[in-house]
Amino acid sequence: MLFIALPLVSMFSLALFVVFGYVSYKVLRDDLNGKVEQTADINARVLATPFWYLDVDNIESALNAMARDSDIVAVQALGADGTEFAHTGVSQSELADTLRLSRRVYFERNNVRHDVGELVIYFTEERVQNLLLRRIAIDMVLFGLLIAVVAASLLIANKRSIKEPLNRLLHSIRMTKHGRLRRPVEWNSADELGLLIREYNEMVALQGQSQEEAQRKQALLEATLHNIGQGICLFDQDLNLMVWNERYIELLNLPRDLVKEGTPLSDILRFNGERGEYGDVSIQALISDRVAIARRREPYRMERTRPNGRVIQVDHNPMPGGGYVATYTDITERKQTEARMRHLAVHDVLTSLPNRTLFLDRLRQALLSARRFQRGVTVLFVDLDRFKDINDHFGHDVGDLMIQEMGQRLSRIIRDSDTAARLGGDEFAIIQTDVQNIEDTIVLAQRIIDELCQPFDCRGIRLHSTASVGITLFPEDGENPEQLVKNADMAMYAAKAEGRNNYRFFLPSMHERVKER
Repeated sequence: MLFIALPLVSMFSLALFVVFGYVSYKVLRDDLNGKVEQTADINARVLATPFWYLDVDNIESALNAMARDSDIVAVQALGADGTEFAHTGVSQSELADTLRLSRRVYFERNNVRHDVGELVIYFTEERVQNLLLRRIAIDMVLFGLLIAVVAASLLIANKRSIKEPLNRLLHSIRMTKHGRLRRPVEWNSADELGLLIREYNEMVALQGQSQEEAQRKQALLEATLHNIGQGICLFDQDLNLMVWNERYIELLNLPRDLVKEGTPLSDILRFNGERGEYGDVSIQALISDRVAIARRREPYRMERTRPNGRVIQVDHNPMPGGGYVATYTDITERKQTEARMRHLAVHDVLTSLPNRTLFLDRLRQALLSARRFQRGVTVLFVDLDRFKDINDHFGHDVGDLMIQEMGQRLSRIIRDSDTAARLGGDEFAIIQTDVQNIEDTIVLAQRIIDELCQPFDCRGIRLHSTASVGITLFPEDGENPEQLVKNADMAMYAAKAEGRNNYRFFLPSMHERVKER
């Protein structure tokens, strides 16, 4: 029986060894490719915003985090035109024998998808090959162990002296088979069984090293996840929370007992709704709406303003196997910068009053309203008298202070429904809306003249000036904003020509005077 069993067991073990070796290599290669692809996919999405704004510091930080993986030898960040602007790892000359994987980086803005560059990862199979050789050695020991156990069992099955060590060995093998790494088998003898157990203990030690390597890589991945500047969360196909980082908790100010593996998305939405994160809305309706969006399996972007005033951009991307990953980016400073830029585009820097562009737009809106509701609109063009002399004598700094004070005075004497603007230099204009009769405009013009006659205190220098005001009425003096402003300007110059420190309404004859000049 021994001579029949041993060849059969040997042949069967050899066949298993070959098949298992091939399967092991394929699994290890697929695991490596899958890990690198997942790293590329996640970082291509995470780096979309830094690529768009050419935030090289954040890009290099992410590349360095990826390069900590022992399988990855280099990472490149390329612009849309293929130009490299970030690189980590070995130089180009050392990449000849490596594997290459790339992902295009897309940034979505205003529902338009922009190709902003390419993320390229170079990796090697060296670890896979070493691990495979180690596993082959382990498998050889394991199959040799199996043959030895069978042979020993057939030869001395009835001998009690080998039952205890064999039972220990078989128990440890079963535990290893179920994925639970065991301590070495405690047995010390100089015979073949002792040698077999020592070989098995070495195999267990090698498996322990592999497990430690896997734990080390898991720790690296978690460190990258928790040190990135964006909040990240991942929900599975049942919309239960699976992965998150510290930034996600910080940005949304979530309690830690809520953020744990398996927490349903609906519980997080309900918590936020009950503390007023979404305003005065039906919490159940909001949960139903957000869950429906999450199951739609379409990428989307939204901006959310939290009660503390911070603006969070949420990028939602579905996962191939179900569920989705979302990134949360604090864009408060960017929004504030955009608001300041919009303000500066239509406001005067010196006085913070509307500039000519915004003034003409508001005048255009006032004329539309006046036509619809049959109400009066007047334009008052205001200019300081002899301001150039003051500016030349005392300097531009004093002149700027005088212009600022003039803007403040005009803002104080008009109604909230009216508009005061600086058109340039010492020229200001006012839109007076809902004018019931011409006396309302005369009263305002006289208030402007009286107010600007008061002394200006500029850095201890007491300055005196007067103002001239030109007035146009809609629709008598013009049908459009440009015409009304132009005619008011002519009326203002008429007031200056007639002695300054007064106001004049526009008259058609003023056109003739301009032509004569």
